[in-house]
Amino acid sequence: MLYYLLLLHFSILLLFFISSSMANVDNSASGEVGGIPGGRVNQNVNDEYIKNLVNKGLFKINKESNSAHYLALYKIEKAQSQVVSGSLYIITISVGKSECLKNQITSENMFECKYNGDPNDTKKYTIKIWSQPWKNFEQITYTEGDEEDEDE
Repeated sequence: MLYYLLLLHFSILLLFFISSSMANVDNSASGEVGGIPGGRVNQNVNDEYIKNLVNKGLFKINKESNSAHYLALYKIEKAQSQVVSGSLYIITISVGKSECLKNQITSENMFECKYNGDPNDTKKYTIKIWSQPWKNFEQITYTEGDEEDEDE
């Protein structure tokens, strides 16, 4: 009898642990977000804050590129955030050459330069923006390509 009682308690504990671990599964397709504390969380690519971060990253890409033409945003592919001694945003974008020349771009007219070319003639960049507001710190880095491509 004691054996069955212990088996019952063990089964209940096992079910508890299984159900609590399944509560943290990331169901991105259904819009539900759980996950590991400190893990990446999907963000809405249409959010104004994300768009502002993209503009900062795109400014840096253009500043450091050798192209005579301004690289304009075609599409925000995905955006994620992660808590890491501050906030880390990982954003993948597609850009293409606009008809605007970089030496004619100002902060007032940069948003008028659009990419109107072939979607197949774009480049992907992954922008990472790490911010620690309490230190007045922000670091912007980028790599060409989608970060997932590097993992494969």
